[in-house]
Amino acid sequence: MGHLYSGGDHRFLAALKRDLSRSREVRWAVSFILSSGVGLIAPALKDLLRRPGRVVKILTTDYLGVTEPDALQQLLALPTAPDSRLELRSYSAPGQSFHPKAYLFRHMDGARRTYIGSSNLSASALQYGIEWNWALAPAAGPVPGLESASEADDLASVEADFDELFYSSPTTVLVTTEWIKAYRMRRVACASAVAAARSLVDPPSVPQRPIPNPAQEQALAALDDLREAGETRGLVVAATGLGKTYLAAFDSCGYRRVLF
Repeated sequence: MGHLYSGGDHRFLAALKRDLSRSREVRWAVSFILSSGVGLIAPALKDLLRRPGRVVKILTTDYLGVTEPDALQQLLALPTAPDSRLELRSYSAPGQSFHPKAYLFRHMDGARRTYIGSSNLSASALQYGIEWNWALAPAAGPVPGLESASEADDLASVEADFDELFYSSPTTVLVTTEWIKAYRMRRVACASAVAAARSLVDPPSVPQRPIPNPAQEQALAALDDLREAGETRGLVVAATGLGKTYLAAFDSCGYRRVLF
């Protein structure tokens, strides 16, 4: 049977961590990866990879430069046991969008679970954002033999499509430290070009709705964790220019009255 993780209460992040603790093979496809998301999931990935015989394959894209180079470097830096490995690849087709969000797990007992939905690897998408992610496999815990024939076929189809994309050379390339360095430079150039294009299209008098930057996302996630733990006070320390005033505004959303 299936199960919907609709976001806003940390349940999807907790579900991913549970599956990581049980898995021998992990395959993820996401359209972007941010350091805020890697920071949340890295401890569970590290625990998995330090065990023998584990395999993690992560597929993302450099499309529009949204994926953060530092996030990719964080993933490559995860330590692995001698016979375990993490393989990171990027779908890099100029002008071709890449929007899948899928998390595939194969557990030690042979059971499988797959999540397909809207969450990328970011703090917002994994914790408090409005996201819909559908789980294929028994929601109460993987039990071999309980999957229906149609669910088993669906899971096999998703796994086959992932493998086809993951090894689709030359469109999909292996992410290495050298590739990240080149991507970092391309990303800066891309951001400059996009900013220049927007200045020609967007009227300067029309304000753009602000969104949290990666540092603010991490702070917001930490504040949410404090509240969930029952704390009523929190302190955020941030350097000049990181947006403490905007952070206060973002954190105030949803409250009827705020004293600033």
